[in-house]
Amino acid sequence: MHARAVDSGRAPTRVATYGGLLLAAAARTVLVGLRTTTPPFVYAGCLAAGLGMGLGYPALWLATMGAGTGGATSATLLADVLGTGLGAGLAGTAAGDGARHAVVPALTGTLLAVAAVALAFAYVARRMSDPGRTVRGTEGER
Repeated sequence: MHARAVDSGRAPTRVATYGGLLLAAAARTVLVGLRTTTPPFVYAGCLAAGLGMGLGYPALWLATMGAGTGGATSATLLADVLGTGLGAGLAGTAAGDGARHAVVPALTGTLLAVAAVALAFAYVARRMSDPGRTVRGTEGER
């Protein structure tokens, strides 16, 4: 889907932005489902979160590979690994603390953090370079 978007002239940055916004909305939907104890909201939120991650994550790599520099690719890989480790560690800590005290407040903090990171990603995704676009001052580097 992402390669077709680039081939047709659409930027992966737009797809990544939509993915981040969808993930933030999904976190809010799951949060509402937990607060009101309405399972369909939780299920719908989890489905939307998976779709948002599926849209945003590959677009990030596509834009990075389109930049054509090894430094950008390695920096993205490092950020990916660090983000996965930190996110899993912090969410696991919150869930473990919630198991001893109260699950809903612990998951509320985790979901609010997910929404904040997803909104930050949607904002930053708009500034990613598009494959094939020449950045001013780098015309001779390609």
